[in-house]
This record gives sequence, C-alpha cells and structure tokens, in this order.
Amino acid sequence: MGTFSKVRSTVAVAACLLVVTGCTAQPAPPTPPPATNTDDGFTSPLTGDLGVATFTGSDGTTGAVQLSAADGRLALTSDELVIPAASSGSVAVMGALDPIDADITCFDVDFPMRLANAESGKPYKAWRNLAEFRGDPTAIDQLVLTTRPQDDPDCSTRILAIADVQWNVQPQRNTLVARDAGPRAAARGEVSSTDGKPTSYAVARNDLAEDVAARFGMTADDLFYLNPFRFPSDEILRVGEDLNLTVAAR
Repeated sequence: MGTFSKVRSTVAVAACLLVVTGCTAQPAPPTPPPATNTDDGFTSPLTGDLGVATFTGSDGTTGAVQLSAADGRLALTSDELVIPAASSGSVAVMGALDPIDADITCFDVDFPMRLANAESGKPYKAWRNLAEFRGDPTAIDQLVLTTRPQDDPDCSTRILAIADVQWNVQPQRNTLVARDAGPRAAARGEVSSTDGKPTSYAVARNDLAEDVAARFGMTADDLFYLNPFRFPSDEILRVGEDLNLTVAAR
C-alpha cells in the first residue's frame, strides 16, 4: 500500500519552533485512503463445497456439475450429465466469465477457459489449480458444454448447453473497494467511473503495478485478484491495457 512521506511537514514544524517569526508550517500532502485489505494472506484458502451448475436444456441436456475445493485445487464433478446432442464422443466443459445470451450458438471468446472433458452418461472428476483463478473461482459466471462441429467453418466451438453457476460462497475479497487518490509518478492512466466509483483503469506508459494499486488504496496482489485472467498473466502492465477495479466484474 502506498504512503506519503511526512518528513516535509515535520521539518517545517521544527523550523517554526526554532524561528519564532516569519514561518508557517506547510500542510502535509494528501494521504490516499487506506486499503480495504492489508496483505496477501487476509483470507483463508477455499475448501469444501463451493457451488453447482445445473443444466436443463430444451434439447434434453440434463445434469449437474458440482464445484468444490481441497488442497489448493478446484474439483469439477458430475455423475449424471445427459447430453443428447453429443451421444458419442467427448464434450468440453468451458467457463464463461460473462453471461452468454441464450440465442448464442458459438462459443467465440478471446480466451476460452477449458475446465474439463466429459462424456454423456459417464461420471467424471476433473481438477484445476486454484492459483489459475488467483485462489478464487467465483469469477466464473457460467459453465458451458461445447463440442467441435465438423461442418461449420465459421465456428470452431459449438455450444450445446449453458448453466449458471450457483455459488455457495462469497468472493474472497468481497469488501475490496477501489478509491482513487489521484495520479502519481507511475500511475497516470485514465480512470472510468460509475456513480463516482472507479470501475476500470487504462494503463499509461511507465505505469507500475504497485503504484497503480496504491493509487486505488490496495495492494498489487489485490489488483491482480481483480484481474485474474490477464494475458499474458505476468505482473507487467502493458500500455493501453484495461484493468478492472471492481470485485463484481472480475
């Protein structure tokens, strides 16, 4: 978390004590609002039952995928998926970070998130490392069953069914709120706001993650938690990159 030095005002006050006349203490620079979260370990790792996605497609697709966590891993489990449109062969279980309209038939996203493979009528269990989600998979809005069509050159991943994930847990950092303290040396990008609250930040040249995070009263780890699926996923900010600043939109 970034802080401002108080040395200047301390020196000014000391000078006033030594020279009684002609000296006025200068006000301290503004202090950014405190971070809602203080360090990387303020939350316990997720464990146990996390949520479920239940498929009830009009084409007869039924079944549920359970999501749980243990030992730093996310488990996706299903004993009962019935997928008439894929009676033979496997389908992919994909994650959608934003809701998909019901009339969309092609899973065409910039960075498709493949979570598991499944076959109609066969139980399965798949594991993913929670670190892929910055420890918190609640950013996933929906699970999507997909297949690769053989005769559609315009769509490489066809949607078979979509189910909302009903999470049993809150986002780990659900109290994290960005508050803009204004531009600083390595955080001079443009901010977008809704109702006076910062919602996104456009990275400027020479911006650094620690400074951008401090500008909004959070740690760099908080900033990357809010942006778990950046590509590349390293911690170097890129000019023009849009960073999310709200838990709801992560």
